[in-house]
Formats: sequence, C-alpha cells, structure tokens
Amino acid sequence: MLCRLPQSATTSAKRAAGGSRVLAAGALTLRVRRRRCLTRTRPRQGRWPEVEQMCREALAENPGDSDFAWALIAAQVNQGHLDQAWSSYQATAPAVTRRESVLLWMRLHARFGFTPDDIATALDFADRWHDEPEVGGLIFSVFLDMGGQLLPGGQPVLPDLEPDMAARFQAELVSYAQRNPDGPVQMVDLNDADLTTVIRAQLVLHAGSLDPAAQQVRSGKLPLAALAAAANRSYATMLIEQSCGPLYAVSPDRDVFARELAAAKAAVSGEVVAEASTLAVITLLPERAPVLVSAFTPVRLPRPALADIEAAWSDLTRAPGWSYSVTYDPERDALVSRGVSLPEHQRLYRRITGIDKIARTLVITDLTETASADAHQAWLAAVDLAVERQLPLWSDDVAIRSTAAGKGVAVFGTWAPLTALTEASLIPDTRTADALALSDGGVIRLPTVGGEASA
Repeated sequence: MLCRLPQSATTSAKRAAGGSRVLAAGALTLRVRRRRCLTRTRPRQGRWPEVEQMCREALAENPGDSDFAWALIAAQVNQGHLDQAWSSYQATAPAVTRRESVLLWMRLHARFGFTPDDIATALDFADRWHDEPEVGGLIFSVFLDMGGQLLPGGQPVLPDLEPDMAARFQAELVSYAQRNPDGPVQMVDLNDADLTTVIRAQLVLHAGSLDPAAQQVRSGKLPLAALAAAANRSYATMLIEQSCGPLYAVSPDRDVFARELAAAKAAVSGEVVAEASTLAVITLLPERAPVLVSAFTPVRLPRPALADIEAAWSDLTRAPGWSYSVTYDPERDALVSRGVSLPEHQRLYRRITGIDKIARTLVITDLTETASADAHQAWLAAVDLAVERQLPLWSDDVAIRSTAAGKGVAVFGTWAPLTALTEASLIPDTRTADALALSDGGVIRLPTVGGEASA
C-alpha cells in the first residue's frame, strides 16, 4: 500500500526542511564570522598555533576561502615554519586580493624561488596597487635583494628573463623610482644603470674602521652582535663567517663556569631563551644538538633573532662573486672584507642551512612590548625576553651572558648543559671529542674533561 502525507503535512515538512537549511547556513555564517574575528585578534596576542588550528578548521568547511588560506600561511610563517607555509600555499593557491597578502607572497617566493610567470605576477601586483608605493617598494626591494641568491639545488632564486619580460621589469623599476624619489629603491642614473652593478654595490662592506670594536669582541668585553649592528650586517652572518676570529664562548674563570653549570642544571626540563650564538655552536655538534635542545621545554627564540637569521640566509646563499665576507686577519690584527670563493661559499651555505633549520624547531616568541627597530635587537631581544619572562638565557657569547647576568638573569653557554647532562648520565661522555669538534669550528676556551681550557 502506498501511503501519502496530507498536502498540509507535506508543505509543513518542506518548510521545516527549508528552515533547517537556513539555520544551518546561518550557523555556518556565524562560525565563519567568529573565526575571521579570532584570526584577527589572536595574532595580536601571539597565539599563532591557535590561529593555525582555527584556519585549518575553517578551510575544511570553506576550502576556497582565500582569507583563511592566507591567515593559515601567516600563522605558519610567524611560527617560523616556512616549509609548511609553502606547502599550504601550493595546496590552496589563494588569490592575492589584499595588499597585506603581497608581503607573504613575496616572502615565500623569495625563499623557494620565482618562475618567469611569478615575476610577471609580482609586476602585476605593483600595477594593481600603483597608488600605494609601499607595495612597489616591497616588490622591487625584494627583487634587488635576491641578486645572486641560490636555492638548495643550486638554481638561482630569480630566473633568467626573456627580453620582453626583462624590458618590462626594467621599465617598471625605473618608473617606480622616478615616481618615488624618497622610496626604498633609488638609482643614480635610471636610464643607463646596470642592475647587476647596483645590486653588487649594495653588498660590499668596508670593515677597516671597526677594528677597535673587533678587539673588544675578541677579548670577550663586547658582544659580536654589537659589532654586527655597527657594521650594518647580520649578527648570524658574522657568527658564521667568524668575523672576529674564534668565538669566545666559555669564560676561563672557574667560579663563573661553576655558576653557569649550576644554572644549566636548574634549567633542565624547563623553559629557556636562546639566541643566534647558541645555534651557531650547537650545530657544530649535529649529533648532540637535538639532545641539547630537547633537554629544555621549550627553547624560545625571540622573533628579531629569527629575522636576523633570515637576513643571514639572504647574505650567505648568494653565488660566489655576488657577496663579500668579513673575516679577521690575525697577521694584520684587523678585519678585512674579501670575495667569497666557491669552497667558502659551500661551507657558509651549509652552516646557515643548519642554523636556519634548527631555529625553526624552536618556539618563536614575541616580547610583550614591541621592540624598537634597533639593529641591536638581534641580540638584545634575547636578554629582554629572558628578563620579561624570568627565564634563563642560553648564549654562547660571554659578553651577552655578562650583560644578561647584570640584569639578574641566570645564564649559561652550551658547554654547561653538555656537562650537566653528562654528569647526570643522561648522555654518554663524549666531551673530549666534542671539545675537539668545537675547537675545529672556531669555538675557544673550552674546558677539557681534565679541567684545562682549550686554545
């Protein structure tokens, strides 16, 4: 028997179904609005993991929403997870509809490479936001800064351009510089300028006037980072180049080291703050580095320190002939700048790759109060963060540790937790081999197991 509902019942059912769909759509809209609101407020609180999770949930319901896709990418970038951000970009291919997204788009391509089509797209962005000079300034500044930079496979970040595209690029660069004479891109002779010459000139450093400060660094009285700020150079770059010679990482004063060893023992399993010299040292011990980092929960790296490491990446991934290194000449007792040979380029590339990789495993942390745009923030931010959160500072620059200790911060260098974990039988005792490896890597004043300092 075929049963039918009365017409009135059918109508009521349809209305109820329609009402359910409206309610469901309304609930979805409310969730979207709420998530949009939260993805704007959470970043101001530095809660990037929460933003990332909310965006993943939002994209599961709204897979084509470019705003949520860019918010997800921004959350990953701000945690230092560039590989994940690039994967998210490739998976979602979000449209660039806001000028804020241009920064993320350029940053990802600067890291992972441009195609000729990407160059055209970037120029299209500059045209679209023609009346907003900050957008063009960002785009052309990035392009000029990428000169000679190589990807891990050896291919250039910027591709060779066909004549038509090269002509368009040159014309738009000249047009931008003419419209914005006080902007970030300036050229002396806009019609006859050779872009290669312009870029190379930006990368040359004159180091002679910094010799007195370098002597203070070598004596452990001045942080290498302070010298880097004076030279307008990345702190991480100068660490890797060993611009002042061997790194003065351990105090020869036994009482000082005893206090640092006690601080390291007390810090195990707790939170600590690190800075670039820490990463420069532990990456010389690739088998030890993961164990040392995992001894603390978590290791926090200030955002300015990560920005400085990213600047070092740009410096040190350039092809030989495009950049210069600053090193210490012991015969002349002076800093010298010189071109980078192929073997030296390969060594520097390996070092910055290791440091950049381990930096992105740490918890990138913002200060509660926004730091001023000061070149010294590459190292001062670590001291300030340790003071703000009342955490120990893990640093392998004795001058930075001295500065932090003067502010009441517990401090230690890498040799202290290495010793602490060994004495607690948590790791095998390989300190003799570790001291040799660090000494070969340019780290001095390391106590041997017998208690003497290595040269």
